Order: sequence, then C-alpha cells, then structure tokens
Amino acid sequence: MTWIKINHFLNAMAAKNKTFWLGGISDNGDQWQWIDGRDIYITAPFWDLNEPNQVENTCMAAETGSVTAHEDVAQSKIFDHNCSDILPFVCQTNSIKCPPDFIQIENFCYLHSKTFGAPNLHWQDARDYCQSLDVYEGYHADLAVLGLQGQNYYNIMDKLIENYNGWVWLGAYRNGTECQYQWVDGRELPLDSIYWGTGNPHCGSQSKVCLHQWETSHRTYLLDDSDYSYPFICQVFQDN
Repeated sequence: MTWIKINHFLNAMAAKNKTFWLGGISDNGDQWQWIDGRDIYITAPFWDLNEPNQVENTCMAAETGSVTAHEDVAQSKIFDHNCSDILPFVCQTNSIKCPPDFIQIENFCYLHSKTFGAPNLHWQDARDYCQSLDVYEGYHADLAVLGLQGQNYYNIMDKLIENYNGWVWLGAYRNGTECQYQWVDGRELPLDSIYWGTGNPHCGSQSKVCLHQWETSHRTYLLDDSDYSYPFICQVFQDN
C-alpha cells in the first residue's frame, strides 16, 4: 500500500474512531512488520512525530490528529501502543482469492509448472495447459504477462523463480512474420522494452517469449525469444 493510500485510509478511519488498532507488530519495539510479513520502516512518513518511541509497546495503533492549517480535516498517524489496551480495530480482506495451487503475489495469482511436476512444454502447449486450468467463474488462466498496472515485475519474478535457474515461458509471442511482439492480453511488447535481454529479440525463427534469470552481480530477470521446451508460469485474469 502506498503512502497516499495509507494516508487516505487513516483519515477515513479517523472520522469514525479516535484510536484504533492496525495490523503492525514488533518483537522489540524497534523493528516493525505488518502482519503479512512486510517490513515497516521506522522512517515511514505515516508514523507520528518521534514514533515509535517505547520499546515495551509492541502493537500498532492509529489516532486522530489535530485539524491542519491547510485543510479542514483531522489527519491520523500511527504509533506504538500497549498491546493490553482495549481499542476498536480495523479488519481487512484481500481483494482477490487465488484458485487452489496458485499463489498470490501482490494482487495477482500465479502458478509455476515446476511446483506441481508438470513437464516442460513448447510455448503453445504451455499456453493450452494454462487455459485448461479450472479457475473461478468470471476469470480465466493464461500464460503470465508483465507490465500490468500495480505489478512489481522484479518482486514477482524473484518469488516465482527464486529456486529455479533457467528459462520459463511467459505469455508473449511474435505477431505474424514481422518483428512485432505482443502479450497474450493484447498489449504490445515493444522491441525497446526494458524487459528484453541484451541482443533480444532475435526476430528470426524463434517467435515465442521466455524469461531467463541472468547471472550478473545480482539476480536479473530478462526476456528472450525461443522455440524450445521449458517450464512455464500461468496467471489468473479477469474476463473482459
């Protein structure tokens, strides 16, 4: 959640409750995490001034602040709080629910073929496999794509292929005989995209797009075009 979204959320809740629990915890009052495991940096702008400041307070709360000089709204900030206190609280549910065997990364659902022992396949066979998967009504599965709004490319790829050093099929291909590539959801994959590896695409007989973990000073995931058999990554999409 971005700082802007957090700020809007806190201000909306401030209109309803003076003080309320949020899902942030700490073991020592110094290092904080959201309950989904993500770190909360003590330099984050949504902390109140000089917060967190008491090591014995290891739960997170938000409190209505004073009306600002520039806007007629009561802004809220978060702070460390005694866990034994009784306060109102805010519950949250994920906006999506992934089908069985799929894993949720951010707001998307993915399935790596290696996780359930599927064989390596050529691109079209891999796409047919993904499309045959049973997902929820109103949704369908296809080979995974990149560049969607809200999609953190590196974070997703790092989690999906962290234990696999090789190529995986993604949902992009050359459209026709020209050197023009597109994603399976219809978006163009430009030749100058930052996703391509050096010297790619080849624009020759290799017409389908895969992702490869390149060995550099740090793990880098870049696209290549190929026509071999590889593992693959499926993704859930909402029907149009």
